[in-house]
Amino acid sequence: MAPRRAKGRASFGRCRNSGEENMTITIRNGEKLKRYTSGDRIGEGGGIKAGTTYRLPEGNLVYIPESE
Repeated sequence: MAPRRAKGRASFGRCRNSGEENMTITIRNGEKLKRYTSGDRIGEGGGIKAGTTYRLPEGNLVYIPESE
């Protein structure tokens, strides 16, 4: 089955092989795609913690931003 294309959506993200050493994250912003691949070490790379995400029992995700 061919993947569906969402009309009217400017951006989205997709994670493949979550938590595995060959994990990839693809971000689409308009017509541009940017792909990130996991490195050799856990926590490798730059950045700061932006918040925490929880999965509720019914499957919804809730994002709680970090306090400044």
